[in-house]
Amino acid sequence: MSGKLITFEGGEACGKSTALETIAGALEARGETVLRLREPGGTAFGEAMRTAIKDKTLPATKLAQLFAFNAARAQIITEKIRPALDRGETVICDRFFHSSIVYQQSPELPADTIVQMCDIATGGLKPDLTILFDLPAEVAAQRIAASRQDVGDRFDSADLATMNGWRSEYLKLTENCPYMKVIDASASREKVVEACMEHIEEVCQFSKPLAGGQTITQSCGHRVRQASRLRGRV
Repeated sequence: MSGKLITFEGGEACGKSTALETIAGALEARGETVLRLREPGGTAFGEAMRTAIKDKTLPATKLAQLFAFNAARAQIITEKIRPALDRGETVICDRFFHSSIVYQQSPELPADTIVQMCDIATGGLKPDLTILFDLPAEVAAQRIAASRQDVGDRFDSADLATMNGWRSEYLKLTENCPYMKVIDASASREKVVEACMEHIEEVCQFSKPLAGGQTITQSCGHRVRQASRLRGRV
């Protein structure tokens, strides 16, 4: 495989999905082939699983959730991720198996067991880079409250104690995961994107600048500012 797998992780409302679109767009403007994906989802099977997993009206144990996530994960890796990597593409995925370790962990379902199950689903595939969008639970709750238009799903309806627990587990993962880099997700959108791109450029070793001599990082900053101006006109 000659491509690169980059994954974005973090708690609810951390801004990773927005950053992913900005970064992918800048990479494509440079001439890179980028495959945008999300977990669960990315395939017809995965999107169907996503609907069920996120529906908080459907009772589901942590173990049931883990099997569902890994079923969708196995499909997206076989159908989308590995073929793209074999073609030399850059794959950017919103969440991967680290989310399962954090979200589905419980006294009855320890991290070691989750890792073993995820290894089966992924076939041992690991990212070249994982960026953790670190955000205090209080800030996340404020963002969720400000943007919510419905009753929320299974995960963004969590209380502060639960979200703080997720954050703590994510940070623990970074202690033994050298390809996992932490960024401050409470910073401005421009700063968040710039921090992400510094890590991505280091791993992917992009050397060719954009037209006009811009680097990818500079292009991302321009895209964020442009989007902010457009939002201000609406």
